[in-house]
Amino acid sequence: MKEEALNSLLLRTKINKNEMLKIASIVTQKKKRLGELAKNFEKDPSVELSLNYLLLGREVQRLERVKRIINREKHKEIENRWILDGKAESAEDIAGFRKITKKYYDVFPSLSFTSREVPIEYYSHVQAVEECGLMEIGSSLIESRKGSLYYVRKKDVLHLLASGMMKIVENKK
Repeated sequence: MKEEALNSLLLRTKINKNEMLKIASIVTQKKKRLGELAKNFEKDPSVELSLNYLLLGREVQRLERVKRIINREKHKEIENRWILDGKAESAEDIAGFRKITKKYYDVFPSLSFTSREVPIEYYSHVQAVEECGLMEIGSSLIESRKGSLYYVRKKDVLHLLASGMMKIVENKK
């Protein structure tokens, strides 16, 4: 099942407090295992160990995103009333909303409460000047070919831009 479909399913399903605690416990256990793998990798830097570390790290990141999504969606209705109408049901809702949104937006400092648009300046059209091999773009692997055009986050291809393997294609207006 693709991650987007799983996230959609999670958002439609009521998650109780015990399930959230279980997810938090799993994240803690997996982070501990990541630390053990890192120590083992220093002793024996094998491909198998590095793949295990990479996959486990991605799983931990995914579970942390799921936790953030669930917390965020729980308070979405209250947030929308607060943002759109300036109304809240109680002082407790306001305090809870401020605490959660501050914690959430601290992870993404460029986002604001008033703008729900994607920050377009972080994305760019790029062209592969030469074969770049496989690129990891978000959660996908893309094989770049010479002359191909891509619309990607700049930070995902910054190293390719710096090396001259890709170039930014300017929009002509």
